[in-house]
Order: sequence, then structure tokens, then C-alpha cells
Amino acid sequence: MVAAERYQPVLLSHDERINLHEGALLGRTTQIFSTALACTFMLMAGAGAAMWWRRRPQGKLDLRKRIASPVLPRGMKIGITALGLAMPLLGLSFVLAALIRPRSE
Repeated sequence: MVAAERYQPVLLSHDERINLHEGALLGRTTQIFSTALACTFMLMAGAGAAMWWRRRPQGKLDLRKRIASPVLPRGMKIGITALGLAMPLLGLSFVLAALIRPRSE
């Protein structure tokens, strides 16, 4: 194993981030904290879906009508395009949402 003094600062930082991600930095404490955080995120997602399910009108999805011609600022269009290209599944969800949403009349 190579001594830590021989690592460059960037590599040491990267190594510490990997240890934090794997739960090895602070041992059991990091693992417990990371597990609790992941469970909290899952609980929040489930609670949001349950709240929506309870308040929706019976028999339909309750999608709001889309504005006939939305005016998006240029920066927002660039940001949405950049996010869609950087994360292809997000871009696909943008396209599907644009196709599925009902248009207002």
C-alpha cells in the first residue's frame, strides 16, 4: 500500500469521498446515517404519492390543462435541454410529459 504522503491532494480528497460513499469513513456511524437518509427519501416519495392518491378526483388522474402556448425564458429552455442531454432518462420523461399532457382549448 502506498503511503498517504505520496498521494496528491486531489487523489486524497477523492479517496475520502469514496470512503464516505462506501460507509467506511466513520465506520458504523456513516452506515447508519446513510441508511436513515435513504429510508427518509423513500418515505417522502411514498408519502407524496399517498397524499396525491387521496386528494385526486375519483376516476381520473387530474392532470391540469396545459397552456396553449407557454412562454419559457431562453435560459430555461437551454437549462431543460442541457439537463435532458446530461440525463437521458430525465430528457425522455420531459418528452413523454409534453406528449401526454392535455392541451387547453
